Amino acid sequence: MLIVLTAVGLPVKDVSLIVAVDWLLDRIRTSINVLGDAFGAGIVHHFSRKQLAVIDAERRLSHQTHDEHGQLLVSSKHGNGPAWTKDPHGYRSVPTEQ
Repeated sequence: MLIVLTAVGLPVKDVSLIVAVDWLLDRIRTSINVLGDAFGAGIVHHFSRKQLAVIDAERRLSHQTHDEHGQLLVSSKHGNGPAWTKDPHGYRSVPTEQ
C-alpha cells in the first residue's frame, strides 16, 4: 500500500488511519457480498421453481425405473473413475461428455 501511495504522490504518514479502519470496511464489504449472493440464489430459485419441480419428477421416475430393473451400472470414461453412480439421495456427480 505504501508503494502505491508513493507512486501516486499521496502522503504516506496517514496510512495508519487507513489500516485502522480497513478491517471493518473489509468485513462490511464481505457481508454485503454474501447477502447479495444469498438474494441472487433466492431470486434464481423463485424464477426456476417450476423447472426444478419437473427435473425432480423426472429424477423420481428415473429412480423408480432403475429400481425396477436392478442396480444402475457404473460407467467409467477414459479411466477417470465412475462418471456417475447410484446414490439414495441422487447422483454424486453429473455425467459429462468429454
